[in-house]
Amino acid sequence: MVNIVPLETVLNITDVKERTSQLKRGFALRSSMLFDVSGLEQIALVILINLTWSAKDKPDDLLDKLIAKKQLANSNFLSCCVDEVAWFHTHNLKYPDIRVSMQRILSLPPNQQAKVLSSADVPMFVDWAHDAKKVNYTKLFAAEFIWHSQKCSLAKVFKEIEPEWKAAFQSMGGKVQDLKIVSDSLNRLLPPIEFPDTVDHNSSQIRMPFRDDYIALTPVISSAMLLAIQRSYALTTQLSFTRPAAVGGLVSSLGGRVKVLHYPPNLARQEQSFPQNHLGRLAEVGSILNSKVLRRKDFIALLERLSRLGYIATSRQQRIQLHTQQKLLRTIILQWLAPLFELREAIDNEPQIIGKLSAISDSSEYEFLLAPVSSLKQFVNPLFACLNNQLSNYHETQHFAFEFRLMPVLRKQIRWALSQIESASHLGDDDDMNVGYLHIKALRLFDGSALSNMYCSGIPSLTAIWGMLHHYQRELNTSLEINIRCAAFSWFIRNYSSSTETKLPEFDMAGTKQREFKRRGLIEGRYCDMTFDLVVRIEGEANELAQLANAEDALKAHLPARLAGGTLLPPPVSSSTVSWCQLHQNSATFFKDVGQLPYSGRWVLPTRKTISSVNEIADINKINRAFVPTHLGYLFLEVPKHRTGAHASQHCYAESAIGLVEFTRQIEIRMQGARNFYQRAFWQLDVEEDSMLMGRA
Repeated sequence: MVNIVPLETVLNITDVKERTSQLKRGFALRSSMLFDVSGLEQIALVILINLTWSAKDKPDDLLDKLIAKKQLANSNFLSCCVDEVAWFHTHNLKYPDIRVSMQRILSLPPNQQAKVLSSADVPMFVDWAHDAKKVNYTKLFAAEFIWHSQKCSLAKVFKEIEPEWKAAFQSMGGKVQDLKIVSDSLNRLLPPIEFPDTVDHNSSQIRMPFRDDYIALTPVISSAMLLAIQRSYALTTQLSFTRPAAVGGLVSSLGGRVKVLHYPPNLARQEQSFPQNHLGRLAEVGSILNSKVLRRKDFIALLERLSRLGYIATSRQQRIQLHTQQKLLRTIILQWLAPLFELREAIDNEPQIIGKLSAISDSSEYEFLLAPVSSLKQFVNPLFACLNNQLSNYHETQHFAFEFRLMPVLRKQIRWALSQIESASHLGDDDDMNVGYLHIKALRLFDGSALSNMYCSGIPSLTAIWGMLHHYQRELNTSLEINIRCAAFSWFIRNYSSSTETKLPEFDMAGTKQREFKRRGLIEGRYCDMTFDLVVRIEGEANELAQLANAEDALKAHLPARLAGGTLLPPPVSSSTVSWCQLHQNSATFFKDVGQLPYSGRWVLPTRKTISSVNEIADINKINRAFVPTHLGYLFLEVPKHRTGAHASQHCYAESAIGLVEFTRQIEIRMQGARNFYQRAFWQLDVEEDSMLMGRA
C-alpha cells in the first residue's frame, strides 16, 4: 500500500537533518510513501536535482536552490542524466548476476493469469541498471511522485513538456531549447517495448519442450513485482548484494538487502522411528493422541470462530462459514488422531509393540489399536470424550470443552475420520494397462536451491523436477529402446533443512573477451537438504511398461544426479529402502504403499486457489498455513524468435510466475482415499502459446 503525503507536510519540518531524511525516503525508488508535489513543481525539481550529487558533495539541505542551479548549469549534467535513461527497464537482466551488461528489457506486462501472480497484477514500475558509479544520475528521471492525482516521474512530465514543469525548469535557469532536446531524447530512449537482439552469455537459459521441439527461455524478474514484495507484509527473508548499485536502482535504494517471500515446509524433526516417538509421548503424558495440536493458536482461533457461528445473521452465511471452518477443523482432528492410526499400522508389522502399551491397557485408546476395522465406528463417543478431556486440561482451551455449539461439529469430524479408515480398506480396481506409477523412494538432495525463483524461498522449483523427469524419460527411452512418457508426478517431502551460507563460485572464463580464468562475483542464495519421494505417472504401451517394470537396474542407473543445482542421491545402502525405485501397475495396491509413508511428511499439492496481490498470499497463509507461495512457471513477455547466443532455435524472455501450493499432511491423503490421491496429487506442465505453468494433472 502506497502512502501519499503532501510535500508541504515535510517542508514545514524546521529541523534540516530530519527534513532531508524524510525527503530522501519519499523520493527513494523503494519508498512506500509518495509525495504529492502538485503546485510545488519548482521545489520538487530542486530536490530531485540535489539528490543527484555524489555522497561526498551532496548538500546538507536538499532545498538549497543555489546548489541545484549550479548543478543544472553544468553543461554535462543533463546529458549524463539522460544517458542513464537508456538503461531504464521493466525487467532487470542484471538481477542477480551483474555480469550481464549493455542490455535491457522494456516490456508490457504478460497476459494476466488467474492462478499466478505476475507484474500484470501490480502497478507498473520502471527501474534502472547500468554502471554503479552513475546510480545517482538516475534519481532525476526515475524518482516517482504524485502530480495532479497521477503517479509520475520527471521523465514522464518532461517527455510531454507539461507547462508547469517547463516554468519550473526555466526558473532554475534552464533553457527551453535544452528542455526540448531532453524531451526528444526521452521519447527516443523510452519506447513501449524493447528487447535485446542477442542473449548475453551470462544470462541463464532453460531449454523446455515446445511445439514438438525445444525453446530456450531466459527467466527475468519484474522490478514492479520485486518492489511489491518489499512493500508487503508477507513473511520474507533477505538476500544481500555486496555491490547493490551494480544490480540496479531499486536494489541500491534498499542498501543491497532485498526481501524475498519465505515459506519453507514446516516439518518436525524425528530423531527416532515414529512408533518410538509415540511410545515416548505415552510415557510422558499418558496418551498416544497428539495433544500438542490442541494448543496451537490456529486451532484455538478456529474454535472461537466456530463457537460464534450462532450469532451470524443468516443461515446462508452460517453454511458458508461452517463449510470453510470444518475443512480446517478436519485437518487438525486428523493430526490429533494420527498417532493412533499410525500405531495401528505399525502393530500389523511389529506385533511386539503391543507389549509396550501396558500403561494404557485399560483405556479406549488401547482398545482402538487392537479393534478390527469393521468396529472402529463404535469409538466415536470414547474418542470424543478424550478430546474434550484434553481440551479441559489446558487453560487456553478449557472453556471449549463440552461447549454445546462445538460438540456436534467435533463429533462429526471424528466420525468422518473413522469412517475413512474403513472405506480406505476397500479399494477399486479400474487400472489402465497403458499407465504405470513409478515410486522413487527416499531420494536425498544436498545443496539444492531453495529459491524456486528470485521472488520465493522455500522448496526447490517444481519446474526443476519436471525438467529432471524429462531428462530421465529421454535416458530411459534411449537405453531401453522404448517410447514412454513421464506424464505427471506427485511430490512427498520426508525431511527438510535449510541453510543460508554463500557458496564460493567456481572458476570460469570471464572478462569482456572471455579470456580471464577467475571466479565470478558472489551471489547470495538459499539452499536446502531434503529427503523426498516422487511418484511418476508413466504412460506407454502395455508391453513397454512391462519391459520397464522388469528393468529395475536401468531405472536406478539412469536417474539424474542433479536437481535444482544440488546433488541428487538415492537412499543410503544401509537403509531399509532396498527396492527404492519400482514401477507399479495396480493403482489400488500401490495406494496401500503410499499410505505407509511417514505421517510427519508433507505432500506438495496443486491448488485451485487464486491470488491477486502479494498481501493476499500472507492473508491466505494466516488462515491456513498449508498454502504457501512458490514458483509455478513462466509467462512469455514476447513471441518466441531466433536470437544469437540462444541454446535453441527459438528463444524467449519470460517472467517468473508466483503461485500457491498446498502442503498437505500424509494423514489427510491417507484418509481421503485413493481416488482423491490420483485426481488431486499430481503435477504436469501446461504449455500454452504465451505461458508454461505447472498445474494439476
